[in-house]
Amino acid sequence: MGRNQKTILFICSVLLLLGCGPSVEKVVPDRVVGGDVIDLRDPKKASLEVPGTVRFGSLETTAVLSWEPEDVFAQVPPGLTGEVQVYIEFFGLRSNPMEIKILEREPLLRAMCFGDSIVYQGLPEALQALLNQDLYLSELEPVVLNQGKAMELVSREATRTRWSNALDFHGPDLAILLEGTNDVHDPESASLEKMRNSVITMIDEALFNGVDLVLCTLLPRAGTCEDAVPPTTEQYNSWLRSYAAARGIPLVDLYQAFVSTPGWANLYFNASDCIHPNGEGNRKMAEVLAEEIEDMYLASCTDLDNDGYGRPTTESCDYFGRDCDDGNPNVHPAEMETACHNGLDDDCDGLADGLDEDCAGGCAETAEASVVATSPVYGGSDLFRHLAFFLLPAGLALLWRSLRRRRD
Repeated sequence: MGRNQKTILFICSVLLLLGCGPSVEKVVPDRVVGGDVIDLRDPKKASLEVPGTVRFGSLETTAVLSWEPEDVFAQVPPGLTGEVQVYIEFFGLRSNPMEIKILEREPLLRAMCFGDSIVYQGLPEALQALLNQDLYLSELEPVVLNQGKAMELVSREATRTRWSNALDFHGPDLAILLEGTNDVHDPESASLEKMRNSVITMIDEALFNGVDLVLCTLLPRAGTCEDAVPPTTEQYNSWLRSYAAARGIPLVDLYQAFVSTPGWANLYFNASDCIHPNGEGNRKMAEVLAEEIEDMYLASCTDLDNDGYGRPTTESCDYFGRDCDDGNPNVHPAEMETACHNGLDDDCDGLADGLDEDCAGGCAETAEASVVATSPVYGGSDLFRHLAFFLLPAGLALLWRSLRRRRD
């Protein structure tokens, strides 16, 4: 290749790089949480629309909600935490990296199960699974903390201290208290007065700190696991029911939930253990607790975005109908599917963007906009961008003619 040809090729390469130079900035705070949407903007406002991918570190996001000539709106991958570099990539080229710190998302409902080994051996995990499956409670992104401890006696000072520390450290919105199983089975410490004084102290502390509280009765004992001396399980449960009713504190009667089920002893307990419930017993406890939690938090209208639509099974909302996105006031059953490129089911009919017949004109043939990352934008100088578009084709043509002449 002659000198002229090399010069032309060099100029074309420079023009190409200058015209498509990736330069973007993020228009979001330096600290976000997983699931947030960030705006990747071309600061020079001279974008070139090319296929590409948005990456958070080595992880490719699968949610680019929309992009415009100067913006790419990408969702931070849920579950990703720590400091990462965000960049856009196309044809092996990367934009300038942008540092961002992704924090753990704070749950809207932090529940703490506190008790002895009955709690420790599986109840919080079973409750977490049920809350995650609940249509509306799952929108609160609930976290259930396991604060169970084997062989614990509620009548001891150490238990009250652990309760105080757990409330201070975890700051739960809801505390579920299931204590006393070991007290009624321990001849040396069995005392209804000690038990109730300790429980009342713990209740008062939780309510003083603004924590919602659910009390639980003790489980029945299966087989040969009988109470040693008074107070018996039934005596303690009777006092707890009366005390909760007098103070208006929610109570879940786990005892009745078990004994009212035919064959409960064999169904909810293993043959070798007549105190601790098996997996089916944990699920049963979780079911009745989940029902109580739903009544507590969803008995009145659950309308997190204040658009009048919320939980559909109550008439206390301004409008009846399920809000499919209770975090966006512009999404609800009365909305029209007119924004055909935002990746949202605006009217909650199960169809988004071009899949919804409400979209007219050019929107009708457009599929959902919440597709995988395609077409991010890249910035470049207006001058060099236009020079590249006008001079690059001419330069390549001149190079091609020169090479053909040389072959001839």
